[in-house]
Amino acid sequence: MAGGRKLVLTCRECNSAAGSVLEKHIGPARTLHDFARGTLTVPIPAQLVVGENHIAVRLTAIGSTIRIDEAANASDPQAVQRVLASLGVNGEHRAETQIRLDFGTHHPRKAQIATLKAGYLAAFAMLGYRYIAPLKSVRQQLSHPDETVIERFHLALDADTPSFPPMTLAVGEAVGWGPCVIAKVRDDGVILPPPLFGTDEDFWKRGARSPAGEVFQFHGGNLGWPRTREYFLDD
Repeated sequence: MAGGRKLVLTCRECNSAAGSVLEKHIGPARTLHDFARGTLTVPIPAQLVVGENHIAVRLTAIGSTIRIDEAANASDPQAVQRVLASLGVNGEHRAETQIRLDFGTHHPRKAQIATLKAGYLAAFAMLGYRYIAPLKSVRQQLSHPDETVIERFHLALDADTPSFPPMTLAVGEAVGWGPCVIAKVRDDGVILPPPLFGTDEDFWKRGARSPAGEVFQFHGGNLGWPRTREYFLDD
C-alpha cells in the first residue's frame, strides 16, 4: 500500500494502475457522501451554475446548513454579477432559473472497486496468502474495473455505525450470503468471502441473489492487526 506504514506488498503494475484508474475516484465519492450527510466541514471547490452562467465557489455543508462562498479571483467578474442578479442579491428581482452545484465528474462504481481493493489488501495483511488465494473473482474485478465481474460487494454504512478505526475487519453471517468477512474502509464497507477451500464464484452468485436493501448485523469484535511487522508465508 502506497504511503504510511507498510502492511502488505502489491506488484508495481497493480499499485500504479489502481492509483490512476481506481483510487482517484475515492475523493470525489467521499466529498458527495460528506455533502449529503452534512459533514463537509472543509471547504471544497465547486461550480455554481445559474442558468447559463457558472462561477467558481467554495462549498461546505454542516448539518442542514450549506454555505457557498465565491472563490476569489477565479471567475469572470461579469458572470459573477449576472449570477448575483439572478439570485436577487442587493434587492434585485430574483429570476426564475435553474440552479445547480457541479462537483466535477467521478465514477461511483470505480470508487467502490477501489474500496474493494483496500478491503482485499487489508484481509491479505490480516489473514495471509491462504485466505486470498481462492479469491479469483476479486482479482479479476480489480484487474477489469470496466467489467461487472462481481455484481454486488459494496455496503452503505449508515450514520449509526459504531466509531471503529478507519480500517476494520469483522466476521459475521448474512441472510442469503452465509458466513462472510466485512471490511470497513472509513465510511464504506465491502463484503468478502469467508475462508474458502475452493473458488469464490458460488459466494458471489449467492450474493447476487440476496434481497436488495438487506440490513447486515454483526456480532463480535474487531479482528485487530498483527502486533509485529514480521510476516510469514502460509504453508
